[in-house]
Amino acid sequence: MHTCLFDLLADPAITHKSIIKRIVSHHCGRDLTDCIVHQDDTIDSETMRKILADYSDFRDKNKPIEYIVWRCEFLGRKFVVTPATLIPRAETEYMIIAVRDRIHDQYKKNSTDQFCLYDIGTGSGVLGVSVDCETEHRATCVMMTDIDEKCLVVARQNIERLVSKKYQHRFHLQKADLCDFLASSDCVFPKNVQHRLDVTMSNKNTLHHEWDTMTQSKHIHIFVANLPYIPDQAFFGSDELSVREWEPHHAFIGWDDGLDLYRRQLRQRSEWKTINPVRTIMFCEMMTWQAEILVREFPYLVQTVHHTFHANIVILSME
Repeated sequence: MHTCLFDLLADPAITHKSIIKRIVSHHCGRDLTDCIVHQDDTIDSETMRKILADYSDFRDKNKPIEYIVWRCEFLGRKFVVTPATLIPRAETEYMIIAVRDRIHDQYKKNSTDQFCLYDIGTGSGVLGVSVDCETEHRATCVMMTDIDEKCLVVARQNIERLVSKKYQHRFHLQKADLCDFLASSDCVFPKNVQHRLDVTMSNKNTLHHEWDTMTQSKHIHIFVANLPYIPDQAFFGSDELSVREWEPHHAFIGWDDGLDLYRRQLRQRSEWKTINPVRTIMFCEMMTWQAEILVREFPYLVQTVHHTFHANIVILSME
């Protein structure tokens, strides 16, 4: 019978020792080091039952540990994730670095420049929050959109947990299909605000003023997106059971060549720029061969390929 972490670690049937330690840490509300130091402390029977059930889900049902403990580490920060959101991957960290370096270089050229950040298809909010926290020159505003309201709830939690309270008022959460919020006839920013993270909630006149200021000034508008780009045949042919069985399929599958959503976003951006001739830069994650396709299809854009540690995945910037 298991009564403490020591018993669990001593059990030869529990082969994933690092996993059981993370599950115990999660259920006992203690950090990992504290759990190990006090591994002889008694765990009540109900908590132990939950620990063993979660371990069984990991071992027998391929449930990702991130969905068990509701956390995923990304660039040294622990983000809340749920089965409604994609689990962030390490190669996506390269996008944050590319954006951070691009902003830094821009400020070296012109220290008066300001920028707005748009996290399109935000999911858990990992891109918008990470860029904001990693960048010395913070955005005037951070707009985070998703078509799924459950994702916006998770993104809000991560903003409130990871962004300093004095900066949270710059964040906006909007239910939207990619960048369709940009197409509002009166250019309200955003057209139908769902959540704003200051206590008083901005009124529509304030948002009108913010939008007018940003589109008429020298703001640079930076879009970051890790949209579904895996072709459907590649996804369903994958042997990664934990991905196929647990993570949201709509966050992975880009159909056909995987570029449909990126093409739509580029069209929405172009339509917006015909009305508001502002400067925009887009950063997108995709496979190497997909980047080559977009470079050919949009030759009028200045495009830069940023390599990741993964030979087949790159970050493509377009401006």
